[in-house]
Amino acid sequence: MVLAAVMLGEALPTIVARLSAFERRRWLQLLISALSSAALASVGFVLIPLGLGTLLLRLVQPLRARSVFQEPIVSLVADCWSLGFLLTKMIWCMVQMDMALHGMHLEFCAVWAEVQGSLTNLFFDLRAHRRIWRSLIWPLIEVITVHLVFPRAVAFTLIMRCIPEAHELIHAALLMYCYHLVLGVRLWPVAVPVVQSWLVNAQQRMFDAKYLVATELQNFHPLEACPVSAQQRTAAKR
Repeated sequence: MVLAAVMLGEALPTIVARLSAFERRRWLQLLISALSSAALASVGFVLIPLGLGTLLLRLVQPLRARSVFQEPIVSLVADCWSLGFLLTKMIWCMVQMDMALHGMHLEFCAVWAEVQGSLTNLFFDLRAHRRIWRSLIWPLIEVITVHLVFPRAVAFTLIMRCIPEAHELIHAALLMYCYHLVLGVRLWPVAVPVVQSWLVNAQQRMFDAKYLVATELQNFHPLEACPVSAQQRTAAKR
């Protein structure tokens, strides 16, 4: 918050000068830009970290619980948001260094080049705001919402409509591990080609190590180079 206040204080003269350049509807332009920037900051610093932290806790807690009937109490601010903010920061650093999510990295570079690397230009550029919402923010919100809401909704639907009330253990296990099931289904199409390619490469390496021994000269001993005398060098020159 201190860093944000300092950056805002440094950019305030530039913002005022940029605002004075508008001939008409300057206050409307300022209001729309401020609302859009505040919405981007709120989603990026509050909503997305909260969703990521909640999803991560939903995945980790069942692995540490002693029973499926025990559900620990979780604080949204102390547990979910703080953990999600740390995870968001790690993902963002990986995106900036192009270590993951290559498409998001290209989109971020394109937006940053469009505003010429200036936060002031980004503040007033509503087209860049729309591009950020469309290409960066909404895909993340969609993924987080699907992975948070869909497993719980399917689990409650199965409990209320398909599984009898007498099977309490199945109810508790389904509510606790529904996120793992949905994540496994989503990762299966991605993991299968990677594992298949790794197995094919391992099989090829084993085949080469067993049958391609003849490609190396096992009994080859190169003769040591004999020193050349002065007479031989003279004869070679002639």
